[in-house]
Amino acid sequence: MNELLSMINSYRIILGALAVLIVTTLLIRHYWDQVSFFWLRIWCAVPLVGKVASLARNSRSYDSEKKWFSSETDLCSHFIQHLEDREKASPGFFIKCQRYLNKVQETGRRNLPMVGWLLIIAMVFVEAMGFSYVLAGWTIPGASEALQQQGAIGIAFLISTLLVYLTHKTGHELHRNRLISKANAWSANRTQALIPDLKISLDNNDADDSAPNHQQLINRLDTNGTVSSSWVITIITAVFIVAIAIGATYVRGQALDEMLSSQQMSASSNTGGYEDPYSNTALPDELSDIQQAADQQAQQSMVDHQRKGGWGTFIVLACIFVFLQIMGIMLGFFTGFAGKESANARSYIGRFRSKEEFTAYHERQRNKVGHIAQKHLSSLQQKMLKKAQKHNIDGESTQLLLEASKRTFQAYAEEKEEEALTARERYHHGQQRRARLQTDTGSATPDAPQHEASEVAAPTKDDGDNERREKIRRRLEAERARKDAEAKALKVSRQQEDDDAYEARLRREMGLDDGETS
Repeated sequence: MNELLSMINSYRIILGALAVLIVTTLLIRHYWDQVSFFWLRIWCAVPLVGKVASLARNSRSYDSEKKWFSSETDLCSHFIQHLEDREKASPGFFIKCQRYLNKVQETGRRNLPMVGWLLIIAMVFVEAMGFSYVLAGWTIPGASEALQQQGAIGIAFLISTLLVYLTHKTGHELHRNRLISKANAWSANRTQALIPDLKISLDNNDADDSAPNHQQLINRLDTNGTVSSSWVITIITAVFIVAIAIGATYVRGQALDEMLSSQQMSASSNTGGYEDPYSNTALPDELSDIQQAADQQAQQSMVDHQRKGGWGTFIVLACIFVFLQIMGIMLGFFTGFAGKESANARSYIGRFRSKEEFTAYHERQRNKVGHIAQKHLSSLQQKMLKKAQKHNIDGESTQLLLEASKRTFQAYAEEKEEEALTARERYHHGQQRRARLQTDTGSATPDAPQHEASEVAAPTKDDGDNERREKIRRRLEAERARKDAEAKALKVSRQQEDDDAYEARLRREMGLDDGETS
């Protein structure tokens, strides 16, 4: 241990730099959306070479149909990547995520937090260092002490990485097997075999509402062909843990025996016939043999005690190692998700207690991104207008720049969301058409996925007609709702007028008008 601490102290600068680099990389990866948005804001505000400054030099290229300059759409496209999807920021999406987790029986589960990961990695690494130093002596025999210490750290890193990964995956496999066993138990009294519906996803979560609970559960799990429990990772992990525990204990024992044998040989070489230091005459051979046998017996007894104590310590360390891996498996069993999209669903609603909090937060995020994007878009439009007026660019471009107030980031975002909504409607319409076709023919064709891809990628004329008819229907429904509201308001107004006339007549009959006048 002293040698290890000495080596860490010698390479503390390099090790510190590596630790800072790893932590920084993990933090940037975890908060990449915030980091990339912050960098985009900084890059847009940089003068001369920033994003807005470079785009402002192009005030000629524009879309004659949509009346948008290419530089404006380029800037908006960078910011719209950070704009919250309106559909995923709605209360309905929050409820959809909750229902997905409920169907897959994972409501209330969480991923292992960063603190838990650091704790289990540190514990496994310290345990691996306990026997990696012994293994390094046999792995690179004849190496110097410094090289063996470096090899020990490398071996400990490899072993701890494999153990953390395998134990966590084993816990996930046990959790998935438990869910599969639960679904099989629920469907034990049914004759129909369990077959997952591959079309079920977070976006298409309502497609199996009418299916039994066990079918809904299986639809959201990644199972094998027979929908049965799988123990491959568990067996590999168990073999690896047992092999490491036994192998490390054996190597430690051999190192102990080697050390004790060296001590015994050294003691034997330093001990000859027994002689009394206060006598000039040697003891008789009989007394010398008795004394030498007593010394050897005492030496052997001491070696036996050291060997038993060492093996007892190694067995305890092996037990600690095994139970530490069991703890890692239990952490994997109680954290993480088995559902195909459960982790995504939890990431959306993880820290919100209600749909109101969820909606309010995402609405604030949308407003924040929209405000910042509009500020940079207005700055770009002003720079483009100044350049156009300075260089006397053609009148149409200048006129478009003077009408820049019509081209806002909000308008661009609504246009893109409308296009995305139309694409989703076309996709769902294609699914409905295939479902009707399969119902008419009685079975699905083997090349259904290819038809699906082609219909989504290349919409037919019927898709366009249905889309236009759907827009007409929505417009007429809105017009009917408006007319109904106007008729209701008119009825209330007339009723109010009748009530006023009735009250005036009663006042005249009861003489209340004269009394009030007087």
